[in-house]
This record gives sequence, C-alpha cells and structure tokens, in this order.
Amino acid sequence: MDWFDTLRQRLFGEAVQRTGQLHHGPLKRTPEFEARHAEWKAFGTCEKQLDELRQLLYQEQRSGDTLFLHLFLDAKATGMQVQRPTHWPADSLHHLLDAFRDQVLHLGYRIQLSDHRISIHGEHRERYYLKPDVEPTGPDSPLDQRYGNILLEAWGPDTGATHLKVLATVYSDRLYSPALSGTELLTTLVELRGRPFS
Repeated sequence: MDWFDTLRQRLFGEAVQRTGQLHHGPLKRTPEFEARHAEWKAFGTCEKQLDELRQLLYQEQRSGDTLFLHLFLDAKATGMQVQRPTHWPADSLHHLLDAFRDQVLHLGYRIQLSDHRISIHGEHRERYYLKPDVEPTGPDSPLDQRYGNILLEAWGPDTGATHLKVLATVYSDRLYSPALSGTELLTTLVELRGRPFS
C-alpha cells in the first residue's frame, strides 16, 4: 500500500465492496399482479399447469429423463427445479411461486423471509423462505419440524421467471422429530386436492 492509499483510507475509511446487486428489498406484489393471479387461479390455468407439472414430476421420478423438471434427493434435503416450458406464459412461474407459498402456509408454516433481488446483469430473483410454525409441546418433547425449512425461489430476466426451485432442508439434531418425506411435499405441492384457493 503506497502513501496515497494510506491517506485515502485514513480520510475516507475502507472501500465499500460491491454486492453485485442493483436492488435487494422485500418481495411485494402489485395490485395488477394480484388481479392476474386471481384470474390464473379462477380460469383453469392453474389446474392445467399443475397437471403438467405433476406429469413431469412422475416422469422424472420414474425415468429421470424430463427436460423441464429435475429432482434433488439427499438425506438432508429434497427439492425440484422447474424450467418454464416454452408454451407457458412468461409470468407462469411467478404464479406457481405464490401458489406454492400459499400451499406451504396451509401446511402449517410461516414466512421467515421474502425478498426480491435484481443483479447487475438484470436477473430478477424472487424468494420465500418458510419455517414450520410450531410450539413446543413439553420440556422434553422434540419439536415437530414437518418437512423442515422450505425455500421457494423463481428467477430469470425482467420479462418473466424461467426457473423455479423448491428445496426442503431438514434438521438432524435431537431437538427435532424426524422430518416428513420431502418427496411427499413435492407431490402435495403439485396435487389439485385440498388447495387453499379461496
């Protein structure tokens, strides 16, 4: 470090490191999006897309050769990543992201974090991080972790998300009961029965 750098550091402090983000803030939906989301649920698009997703999930579980859906299965985490099919409208994965959020809330979860980031390259990333909403039942009783912590994330250009990820990670210490099946969670998310659409 030469004398000029030393002087600059004394006068102005350490240089701020760039985060690579143009924007990072809470994920807020506009009234226009909410209206489109209500139409998406009411006029059958939701059911059609969930039906396609369910077929892709079953195909991936059986043969592992789908183009638009991939699974991640591990002892500590279970997840799927969906690439938006080319015939789906640009905002489809945003609607699925919110539908999955509502379904996970219906399963007894709470939103721990929701945010929206825009990278310097123009990629938009929307994220919900949910935790089980549990109360201890007794001093020696393990906490019910349900499916573990759940991350829902959609990303792509500003014209619409091209990818959607669902990831459930489990606790493995003795404070928590064994987790429910992550594969069961994925199946529940793409099922039509019992969805909280009202």
